[in-house]
Amino acid sequence: MRISSYAIGLIGALLAGPVSAQSFLNEDGSFSLVPQAELVKNQLSSSARYSESLGQFYADRAYMPVWTGEGQAERRTALITALRGADAHGLPVEAYGLDDLQLMATADVSDPALRAQVEVAFTTAFLTYGRHITSGVLVPQDVNWEIQHKPRIFEAAELLSGLQAAQSPSAYFDSLAPNRPEYSALMEERVRLSRLISKEHAVLPIPAKGMMRPGYKGTRVPMVRERLAVLGYGFLGSSDIYDELLAEVVRQFQTDNKLTADAVMGPATIGAMNKSSSDRMEQVLVNLERQRWMNHDRDGRHLEVNLTDFTMKVIDNGVTTFTSKVVVGKTGRDFRTPEFSKDMTHLIVNPYWHVPKSIAQREYLPLLKQDPMALANRGLLLMNRRGQVLNTAGADFSVYSEGNFPFFIKQPPGGRNALGRVKFMFPNKNNIYLHDTPAKKLFGRDRRAYSHGCVRVERPFELAYHLLAPQMSDPKGTFHTLLNKKRERQVNLDTAVPVHLLYNTAFMADDGTIAYRQDIYKRDRGVFEALLNAGVSVADLAG
Repeated sequence: MRISSYAIGLIGALLAGPVSAQSFLNEDGSFSLVPQAELVKNQLSSSARYSESLGQFYADRAYMPVWTGEGQAERRTALITALRGADAHGLPVEAYGLDDLQLMATADVSDPALRAQVEVAFTTAFLTYGRHITSGVLVPQDVNWEIQHKPRIFEAAELLSGLQAAQSPSAYFDSLAPNRPEYSALMEERVRLSRLISKEHAVLPIPAKGMMRPGYKGTRVPMVRERLAVLGYGFLGSSDIYDELLAEVVRQFQTDNKLTADAVMGPATIGAMNKSSSDRMEQVLVNLERQRWMNHDRDGRHLEVNLTDFTMKVIDNGVTTFTSKVVVGKTGRDFRTPEFSKDMTHLIVNPYWHVPKSIAQREYLPLLKQDPMALANRGLLLMNRRGQVLNTAGADFSVYSEGNFPFFIKQPPGGRNALGRVKFMFPNKNNIYLHDTPAKKLFGRDRRAYSHGCVRVERPFELAYHLLAPQMSDPKGTFHTLLNKKRERQVNLDTAVPVHLLYNTAFMADDGTIAYRQDIYKRDRGVFEALLNAGVSVADLAG
């Protein structure tokens, strides 16, 4: 067992026996007794978790103890129990000084100095744990600038006041975790995967050497059966023939993993099937952390886009009331859709598309160099800084470069407009929004990462009706009246709708099971490595 300076000091004090008070030598050589409150105050000021909120909490209660007073042993025991179970949440148990706390929990704290030390040690451990389980171990943007979520940070006074008011310390500690079905489902999946990991070592990965279709015969078929059995799809025998019964299970696996459910086993299906329970455990740990980042009020109406699932939904008081497929940003570094939350405030019907400068320079300038009429042929306008539309016929664009292109490009409303007929605005620094699109065919694909960063919606008109319904008696009729005028028009929402752009690669499906998705932007690894550096245990992953 690791013994810290806290514990060493505690043991020394216990061996020396209790003293009646702590005393300090004055400058004139005399001694003064220091009140218990002063001792706690001094200990707090040097605590790693010290904050103005913490200092004010203790000051407001005249530094009366939270952990070491009369009848407070239950709190100490309950905290230690909670910390022992922190690993089940994917939290760094070593960060809480559990060994020291267990030694301190039953110590005789009649010595005021020792009592102050124990008091502050428990407070420090509790606040560290409280921060981790309520808001996450990591600061999202420290991991990746594309992860822009801002977790709700619970102040020290808020956490300690909650403990003070709680009739049951154990119930209070349990209540700190995100109170959402998704979080509970991920914790249950963590337990299931822990059991599978040890069984899985003997199961070989399926070689990806050509396609397998129903009717196929070969040595890989029993491997498919064994792999599916380990993944929880039931015992499927050992036949080397890819029969219809196996095909039906493969279709279910493909559906569960957002793959084309055609029973054809190509690289994508085999790759997903070869994902080990250890791989899945990494995803679960990462997505538990993501759930903690989003541990704030998501009651009422809000809109969620899961970038990895290529879907969006409107949720009203916990019930999904609208869904749609979406297209998200390409995987290139300049196009990936970031994660953040903002409030949708308005819709724009018949929008102009103001082409971002980066797209104008990188994509349209080369076209203009080849053909000065390239923009006109695409229904786009070239404008100078005074807002005047320019005639590009016969112009020579070879003199311009990415760093020297003093023009603006925009596209008028209409059927060819890249934003379609409506866009949904939640103002943000990334200039990301939801919008219609003329490129409808892309919604038929399983993997839909094709945009320049904004989110294209398959059912934009229906989404507009849904969002406007609370404030209009005839939202569909009103919307189409505006649409038919073919002029840009802003429609404000009476009540702003929070929009959450999420990146959940493991999440609770409609049937309550955990669904896994591809890490399209390669963000999982960075989060996982940061969790490891913070002390999160990977003992389960070793089998």
